[in-house]
Amino acid sequence: MRGEEKTTLPSIMEGDAVGKVYSLVAEREDKEGEAFEVKIMPFSLPARQILNFEHIKVVNVDDKEVKDSAQIGGSIAYERLKRLKKVHKASEIRDSGVAFYFEDCPPDRIKGPSAGLCFLVKMAQEVIEDFLKRETGSSPSYDFAATGEIKNPSSDDKIRAVGFIKEKMRAALAVLGNGGTVFYPKANDPLDPDLHQKAAQKRLALVAGDEPQQIIDFLLKKYFPPKPPPPDGKWLKRILLVCLTVIIMGDKPLLPVPSVEAALFYEGKKSEAIQLPEGKALTQRDGFRVRITPDRTCFLYVFEVDGKHHISWMFPPHPQLRPLPRTVYWIPGNDLWVELDEVKGEETILIWATTSPSPWLEDRRESIDRSEDLPASERLELKKQLEDHLKDEQQKQHGTLRRLTFQHG
Repeated sequence: MRGEEKTTLPSIMEGDAVGKVYSLVAEREDKEGEAFEVKIMPFSLPARQILNFEHIKVVNVDDKEVKDSAQIGGSIAYERLKRLKKVHKASEIRDSGVAFYFEDCPPDRIKGPSAGLCFLVKMAQEVIEDFLKRETGSSPSYDFAATGEIKNPSSDDKIRAVGFIKEKMRAALAVLGNGGTVFYPKANDPLDPDLHQKAAQKRLALVAGDEPQQIIDFLLKKYFPPKPPPPDGKWLKRILLVCLTVIIMGDKPLLPVPSVEAALFYEGKKSEAIQLPEGKALTQRDGFRVRITPDRTCFLYVFEVDGKHHISWMFPPHPQLRPLPRTVYWIPGNDLWVELDEVKGEETILIWATTSPSPWLEDRRESIDRSEDLPASERLELKKQLEDHLKDEQQKQHGTLRRLTFQHG
């Protein structure tokens, strides 16, 4: 925009992002950490000024290090997204500054520089969601939590380690729902294996970053999934060949249907993996994992269904863009275990191996993730739809369905 023009366009920072961002606080190892939601509101600037470093503030915190970290994290996110043309032209900040504030947080509770990464994530979320709403009319909703110190206003500065990381991560796991993401400094790796296990159970992503730009790039990929490249001449020939093959072969599969070997293991006294004997029941004190071995490259989907028809999407945590190589897979991980909850009865593991990704399953990922909140009748109907679909696909020779069961007593 030219300086002499007068505009009534709204500020980009209207503070109306759908998703939430939490700052993580902990002061002692013997005390649980806390998570406070950080929000944004605009405030007026003198006419014809644009957003700069000094116009990023924190309104309900007195700590100077917190104020400095807000300016550093917020300015890094805004400037990088502006360079990448993800600040919408209709939202160039001109007559508004940006004020962060913490929801339901005592003024003296947030201290120190460790919220810098949180401010970066919140600024990026507001900018990106505003861009998507103006371009497409809507934006996906994602929740995040973050902790990490950033000393300099540069996207290639290092994200420095923070103290009490275990307590902070526990606070993040407690407040985030399925599908959330926790950002933390890579300098704090390795995390306690227990944190990875609990994150896998809730299908939360734990993302470690060395530099601020890595976190921004992750957010861009999440909000703007990569699109397949347009087909060139070779691809058009391949598409025609596939179409001709389909016409000739009819309903027969184009590629060999993968088969899978699958087995259940429970956690021994020394945390070793012991294969679950037929008829042995597991209790709430036991952990289990699944070993899956496909005989060829394929796409894998794994679900857990408990005695009350709650469905857990165990694998993959994100949509698969490419088939998985032939190897041994441990779900939820080599050193991780699924902990059983208080719901007793028959537990069922459904494993689906196929030669192509399943749009039908991906379209229901959100419904499956939220099945715990559904009424019993709707959970039962969702379970029936899932099992019927997989059985039908197997009959059409589109994949292989394996079913493992055990008693939770």
